[in-house]
Amino acid sequence: MIMSRDESRLLSPGEIIKDTYVVDRFLGSGAFAEVYRVTHKYLGMQAMKVLKPHAVKDEGLKLFLSEATILTNITAYLRAILQCAMVYSRHIHWKSYTN
Repeated sequence: MIMSRDESRLLSPGEIIKDTYVVDRFLGSGAFAEVYRVTHKYLGMQAMKVLKPHAVKDEGLKLFLSEATILTNITAYLRAILQCAMVYSRHIHWKSYTN
């Protein structure tokens, strides 16, 4: 069920985006974007950042893409740390049974 859009918000709860995401609720906003909790068709709950119309200009878009790049790098770094921790913990667990 799609509710009527709050005129001050870019998206509304229940709104479907690209046949993939369903907007759950508004989380917050900043100078350039609004953030929503959404549910992805296959991946479950996620956050979606939506640029405000005035931010689609060069500077706002550069900041948005820069932030996305940083978050991607942080995510990859954290994933690598978790994988190393899992390998380390398996090694310790295996060693304790062999000694």
